[in-house]
Amino acid sequence: MALDGLVVRSIAHELNTKLVGGKIDRVHQPENDEILLYVRNNRENFKVVLSSSSSNPRVYIANKYNKENPLKAPMFCMLLRKHLQGGIITDITQVGFERIIKISIESYDELKDKSTKNIYVEIMGRHSNIILTHDKDSTIIDSIKRVPPSVSRARQILPAMTYELPPAQDKIDPVKGCSLKSFINTLREFDGSVFKGIYSKFLGISPTVAKEICYRAEIDFNVKAEDLSRDDLSQLYRTFSDIFTKVKNNEFSPCIVVNEKVDKVVDFNCIDLTFYEGFKFIHDESISKIVEDYYITKDFKDRVHQRTSDLRKSISIKL
Repeated sequence: MALDGLVVRSIAHELNTKLVGGKIDRVHQPENDEILLYVRNNRENFKVVLSSSSSNPRVYIANKYNKENPLKAPMFCMLLRKHLQGGIITDITQVGFERIIKISIESYDELKDKSTKNIYVEIMGRHSNIILTHDKDSTIIDSIKRVPPSVSRARQILPAMTYELPPAQDKIDPVKGCSLKSFINTLREFDGSVFKGIYSKFLGISPTVAKEICYRAEIDFNVKAEDLSRDDLSQLYRTFSDIFTKVKNNEFSPCIVVNEKVDKVVDFNCIDLTFYEGFKFIHDESISKIVEDYYITKDFKDRVHQRTSDLRKSISIKL
C-alpha cells in the first residue's frame, strides 16, 4: 500500500498546517464509504476527503473532486452534520506512526455546551473506517462502517462502545529511533532478505520505502542481513536514520513516479524514490496534490468495475 506511515505523517502535517482553526461549513457523503468536509480557514475554502474505501482508503485536501451527492443524505452524514457542522478544527495528528489520522473538532451541542469530538480515519485496507467519538470518554458515537461481533470478535466498532485503537504491532517505531546495535541485531534475527526485514520489523514502512533505504545505502535488496558486513549494515543504518530524522522534522519531498513508456503512474511517496531509475518524477509541495493525482483515476476505475460487477452478477442470477 502506498499510504504507509511516512505518507500518513506527511498528510497529517499538511492538514494540521492548513486546517487547524478552520470552521466546518458543510458535510457531505457522496459515497457509502466516503465523507467530504468543507472547511473555511484563513479566508480559504478547502474540500477535505476522508475515504474508507477497501481498495483506495485515503485522506487529502481535494482540488479536482466533483462527485455528486445523493438526493437523501445517509444517516452517518446526518449524524456528522449534527455534531460537527459549525465546529472548529482544533488539532489533526497521526496516531503513533500508524496509518490512523485523528481530527479533533470543538462544537456546541443542543444545550449550547461546548464539547470536543474526534474523527478517527483508519487507513487499513479492507478494515478501513471513519469513526466519530466523544473526546471526553472515547465513547463511539457512530462509524461509517459498523463492526459487530459477527464480523470481528477481536474488535467491535459500535455506537456507545469505548473506542480502542487497533492492536499494536510488534514493531519498532522508526521515528523514535533505535541504536545501531539494536538495528543490526533486529535485521540479523530476521530470516529473509534485508529489505523485507526492514518493513517487517519497523513500523509504518512499506516495501517501497524499504527498497529505497537499501538503494541509497547501495545494498542489494534481496541479500540477507546475516550475509552483510558490519560496515554495510552501518551504512544502511545511517541511511535509515537520515530518512527518519527528516520525517521526524516534517521535511518531505512528495513525488509521483511515472512510466512514460506506457504512460502509467507507478508509485508515489513523501520521499524521493530514487531506486526507480529511468522513470519520470513529478514533485509537488503538497502531498494532497500527489495523493489526489495518484488515486483520482484509480478510484474511478475501481468503483466502476465494482458496480458493473454487481450488475453483471444480478443480471446473471435473473437470467
